[in-house]
Amino acid sequence: MLSAASAAHLALGAAFTWGVLIIPLVIGYIGRQGTVTTRRSVTLSIMFAIGILITIAAVCEVRDA
Repeated sequence: MLSAASAAHLALGAAFTWGVLIIPLVIGYIGRQGTVTTRRSVTLSIMFAIGILITIAAVCEVRDA
């Protein structure tokens, strides 16, 4: 079983990796929607990555409970 600190590090690393792989796909999807600013694309990508981080951290917490 992982300690809480190890689980948090694992969740952070997984979220970062997932974000790096998915962010280009999100930007491409948004780009197909017409005129979208770079700021909006980056903001949505960051929000997506944070959502993944929260989801993975929650799964780790539930698993370790």
